[in-house]
Amino acid sequence: MTIRSVMRALRLPVGYGLLALLSFPTLESLVYGEHGLNHDLDVFDLAGGVPRIGATVTEWSRYGFSWWDPYFGTGNDILAQHSIAPVAPDVLLGFVLGMFAAYVVNGWLMAAIAGLGMHLFLRDVLRVPPAARVVGAVVYLFGFWHEIYGFSALGVPIALWLAELAIRAGAHRWRALVGLVAFDAFVLYAGQSQVALLVGAVQLAWLVIAAERGRLRARIGIWAGSWAASLALSGPLLFAQLVYLPISERAAWNLADIYDARLGSVLHDTASFYSSLLFGLPVASGIGGTPDRYGTYFAGIAGIILAAIAVVAAFRRPRDRRIVALVLLLVAIPILDMAAVLVTPLQQQLGFLRSFQFVRIRHVMPFVVAALVAVGAGQILGWLPDGDPGGRLRAAVAAARQPRRTSTATAVAAILAIVVGLAIVVQVAVGTRAVVRLGRQVLSPAVPDLGRILIVASFALGIAAVVVVARRLVRRGALGRTVLTVAVVLLAGDRFLYAHGERFISPSLGTWADQVSLTPAQSFVIAQGAPELNRVLSVGLAGDRMGAYGIFQADGYQAIYPLGVHDLFGVLTDPWLRRDEALYRYFHSWGVRAYAFGPAVDHEVADLEGIRWLVVRGGGDPGAGWTRAFASGNDVVYANPTALPRAFVAGAIAPAQTREEAIAALATASRDQLAGTVFVPAPDRVGIPATVPIASTAQTREATIASYEPDRQTLTVPDGPAGILVLTDATGPGWTATVDGRAAAVIPADLAFRGVPIAAGAHTVVLEYRPIATELGLAVAVVAAFATGAWAWLVRRRDRRGRVEASSLESGALALD
Repeated sequence: MTIRSVMRALRLPVGYGLLALLSFPTLESLVYGEHGLNHDLDVFDLAGGVPRIGATVTEWSRYGFSWWDPYFGTGNDILAQHSIAPVAPDVLLGFVLGMFAAYVVNGWLMAAIAGLGMHLFLRDVLRVPPAARVVGAVVYLFGFWHEIYGFSALGVPIALWLAELAIRAGAHRWRALVGLVAFDAFVLYAGQSQVALLVGAVQLAWLVIAAERGRLRARIGIWAGSWAASLALSGPLLFAQLVYLPISERAAWNLADIYDARLGSVLHDTASFYSSLLFGLPVASGIGGTPDRYGTYFAGIAGIILAAIAVVAAFRRPRDRRIVALVLLLVAIPILDMAAVLVTPLQQQLGFLRSFQFVRIRHVMPFVVAALVAVGAGQILGWLPDGDPGGRLRAAVAAARQPRRTSTATAVAAILAIVVGLAIVVQVAVGTRAVVRLGRQVLSPAVPDLGRILIVASFALGIAAVVVVARRLVRRGALGRTVLTVAVVLLAGDRFLYAHGERFISPSLGTWADQVSLTPAQSFVIAQGAPELNRVLSVGLAGDRMGAYGIFQADGYQAIYPLGVHDLFGVLTDPWLRRDEALYRYFHSWGVRAYAFGPAVDHEVADLEGIRWLVVRGGGDPGAGWTRAFASGNDVVYANPTALPRAFVAGAIAPAQTREEAIAALATASRDQLAGTVFVPAPDRVGIPATVPIASTAQTREATIASYEPDRQTLTVPDGPAGILVLTDATGPGWTATVDGRAAAVIPADLAFRGVPIAAGAHTVVLEYRPIATELGLAVAVVAAFATGAWAWLVRRRDRRGRVEASSLESGALALD
């Protein structure tokens, strides 16, 4: 391998890596540091967001590697709670660079991989000309890639590229096969799993519809085998989530409370949402703008023209199956989106699968748009082959002028010309008028106004690119290298400006400094001593801000967490939820967000959960029982002097028989009742000896946490009567206990916590977390890795044998000649 070959190999990664420095929010972070703007919807929450970087780094640095995360919502399985696994690139970078730098580098990496992946797809699958590849890749790179979805949405072109290479005969097909399995497994670990699975379905559809003819069964077999291997490689993650999903809050989801499934509303909402394909700027209520977290749909003035050309090309004969497949996706995505909303009432019959959001098919649209733009550019370049200056183009124009029967392609072209032309005129007019109205504010605009200015400027560059190309074609009938370069640069400038303008007009903006950086209030809590003894509840701050710095918090955003924890948190926050019907329905119908929306909480339940500190931002009186301990800016820290010990022995079981009765009883119980009795529904009382009485009140005594690690706690219990030892950390499958070295049951105390029945006397109790399913998943992953290697070896051997036989046949034929 020569230096020149290495330089050629690095040309694309380096080029797109440099271009990605200009993407949103990488540029803002590089220029303004922690004060740079970002899209804040979910980004700063745990499920794939940046707090899990700090939480994982802090936990594994403080305690060593562990399967249990103690920081969010009184604790959870670390693989089950995350939308993106804690071994994704951003977390691994966090150990080296720190949380903020890891977040910035990961955002840059996402944009760079998006551009590079699209280039490879356009080069090897669609096989468009070089300039068209760059155009499509630039459009895709400057799309918005939400941190919470990781690499799943942006990985569509790479997934299709590897799938195509894996089914093509060639000397290196085995490498593509290994790459396909590895990349799909990577996306499952480093991306939102629902999006990753939908991308897998798109992969299958592409192989069936768009791939080269022949051997359909073999193509489906390769897809099925590769996904089976990828799912097996993600065994630890998959098994952990499958164990926790059925007992999680997702079993109580009701998507019908989120989406209006009435046909008229669905049609209206779908038309409004996908109007972003034609209108990059809001031109009227519900028309145009950004699709928010789902990426970038508007390809720019030049881009929608090129995409329209690609759509027309799908109707020309002979038809290209790949272009037809892209157009089918363009049409199918809104239809599938509508269908996903319409069936939400039926989806409620599917148990924990009721929470699967099929509307996430929306994430595939940015890929379709960018690919169509590249195809449109390729069509223009294909009309102008070298040595024929405009001959084929002029012939096409002349043929169009001849009176003849209108073809389907001609009709589609006429319709698209009208629609696209009107869309361009309307949004340019609306945008220009908005900028003119700003007047003197142009020199110091507010962020949304700056967004409009940038979008209008992107319109100008897009129009300039169209004019440059059109004038050259009219005058010369061919594009020279200089004109082509200018057009590509103008289009890149268009995408750069729009990428930032689109985000600035979004209401969902925030900064690291405002939403993640360590605050004086957090520093005060950290200074109070051992974090496991100082649990916090926060109001008015990003949901997982405390856990990002190793603070134990009672609240938090988790993709999956035990239903019992959700129920108890609902009792805790019920005083505030009942003030707002919408909030109440939100929490009980879509409860992955365990937030205290206001400072009014059930103080007795706060005592039970061991909440010693309440951090309130933006004002609000928490009421009696809380004492003001610290204030800084808009943040006030209140102390709870009556919080129960983190570990205590309750002397009796409350008489509540069902989950519903337990929830109601917890809401009305006094502090003494919560300390002296444990609320355990009858089905969960297996393992409790008869020596523990059933009563409404009983005595309590404090237990001591002798040692604390996320996966193992040792507690000492002083002499006293029989009862239930309660550690107010969340319980779940995999927790085991020993009392004085003998195995004991772990029951869900007060619906959420770890409870261990103990006999009278003094005891030493050890709680350990052994996620058997996760360990089994690890074994499956190891087997899958070897199986994938063996599969690749067999494919390589068979392909080599086929080439040898083909060569022998060719030599024999030559000898006969």
